[in-house]
Parts: sequence; structure tokens; C-alpha cells
Amino acid sequence: MRASRHSHAQALLEALAQPGCPICRLGARAVARALESLAYEQVTDPAVQARFAAALGLCASHGRQLLNRTSSGQGVAILYRAVIAAALRRLEQVSAEPAGGLLSLVRGRRADGPAPGLAALSPDAPCPACQVEADAEQRAAQVLLEQLSHPDARSAYERSPGLCLPHLRLALTLARPRQRPAAALLLAHAASILRGLDQELAEYVRKHDYRFQHEPYGAERDAPARALTRFVGERGEC
Repeated sequence: MRASRHSHAQALLEALAQPGCPICRLGARAVARALESLAYEQVTDPAVQARFAAALGLCASHGRQLLNRTSSGQGVAILYRAVIAAALRRLEQVSAEPAGGLLSLVRGRRADGPAPGLAALSPDAPCPACQVEADAEQRAAQVLLEQLSHPDARSAYERSPGLCLPHLRLALTLARPRQRPAAALLLAHAASILRGLDQELAEYVRKHDYRFQHEPYGAERDAPARALTRFVGERGEC
């Protein structure tokens, strides 16, 4: 096993030992590292600025995460100056169109089609952080499928909370024919987790009945949040 594959496998095993979906955790960790590097190390790189501008910056979720993680606004200022320059160039091109112009943009729509500003202000590339997250999640899913053939990884997975449904779908999509036993394990584990979660939700609902409100909550206290997270995945900072 090459060093990079070994490090990915080790990171997966560590994530399996922690709460929540391991692929969500590894994706969030990759985004956190990428945002730190973007704001402090790559911010003056012309190629990085060009890609950032093509995407018109970050999506709302990762943009807020960048602000929360960055102690200085200088990096954000430099990056978004590049974004503003790109946006202004696009708006100037729209205003220069003989059949369009700013008046058409303000009115919202040309007679023969959508508002000219719609295409001009649509990103030409995905959010850079979303791309990092997607790449990291796909890599983690592939490593998981490979590692489940090893007894230690299989045992660690069976003890873990397993995958959220979005990442279960991702892993099943990526599974090759030779990885069908791994896919079967993922499905069986998911069914077991969902059955247990359903029992906890039933207990949570029961204790909301006025007849049983005197009973203290147990492990089911956070079952509604865990149920929602199971179906939508865990997003945010790691």
C-alpha cells in the first residue's frame, strides 16, 4: 500500500472511532484545511484568484465558514476583490450589448428571452470548497469500500454509527462488482441503525405523552436530531 493510501486508510479508521458519519467528517476536515490554505497561503496566487473569480466566490455555507475560521479579513478582501472585478466585467459586457443594456437588465427580461444579467452573474465553476468536499468524500467512500475487506476496518465499521444516507448512496454508486460484500455490509449496517433509531424515536414520542412526561430521557434525548442528520448528512466545520 502506498503511503498516500495508507494515510487515507488511517484517517478513515480514526473517523470511524468518532461520532457521526465518517465521510461527512473527512469531507468537513478537507474543507477546513482548504479554507485555511486559501485564506493564508494561496490568496495572492493569480491562478487561485482566477478560479475563485470564475466561481464567483464561495457558496453561502462555505463563505460563512471562511469568515468564521479566518481571524483576519485581509485574505477575504483580496479574494473578493477578484470576484468583484469579474462581476463588474460581466456587467459591463451586458450593458454594452446593443439589444440589452442596463435598462433591459433593470426591467428584468428581454422580450425574446431571460434577463441578460442572469447568465452574466451565474458562476462558470463550482464553489471551490464544495469541489474539495466532493473530492474528499468520494475518495473516502472509495477507501472505505476497499478497507472493508480487512477484518480491522470491518470491525471498526460495525462498531461505528455508519454512513448517513447521502454517503451510503455515494458508496453504493462507487462500489465495483468485486466490492459487493462491502456494499452488502453497508446496507445491513444501515438497516440495523435505522431500526434502532426508530425505536429511540418511538420512545421519545412516548415520553412526550402527558402520561409519561415524568419519566426522564435516556439515550433517545437527541434522537430527532440524529434522525434528521442520518438523512441529510452532517455539514459544517470539523
